[in-house]
Amino acid sequence: MWIQSQYPPLGQWNPLPAVIAATAAGQLGALAPQTPWYRNPCVRGALGKGALEVGVDSIGLIPEAGGVARILGHQAGYVGVVADQFGHRIIESVGHTAEAEQGMLNVGDTSQTGLASTGLTIAGFIPPVSDIAAITSIGLDLFKTVEEIRQCP
Repeated sequence: MWIQSQYPPLGQWNPLPAVIAATAAGQLGALAPQTPWYRNPCVRGALGKGALEVGVDSIGLIPEAGGVARILGHQAGYVGVVADQFGHRIIESVGHTAEAEQGMLNVGDTSQTGLASTGLTIAGFIPPVSDIAAITSIGLDLFKTVEEIRQCP
């Protein structure tokens, strides 16, 4: 009966000695219930910022013909190839404007990720590499979001 004598009977365990010992050691915060990650304002802010940055970079992945471009062209009253071209110009203008805005916000960041982000913003304006730059920017934004969340308390 050695095991039974080591633990108190079920229902008679008293956490008070553990609380007193933790208080004396200055570790009472370790016993307090922790805030869930989804209620942490730091995590929520990092996720919101990351979602916005990924959304802006995703504009560069919208295809030039068909899909969203054609819908935008149809809304303006155009049909067929003209609708595709008109929609593509709208998407391209919005994408370049958003990329330029995002690039201007990051231009003062001299960290490695900041410099990479600025370089990818510039590469987004070069037609042959714009899709690769958009995909790489999305990956970089996800990396920065994870790093920001890791720094949250």
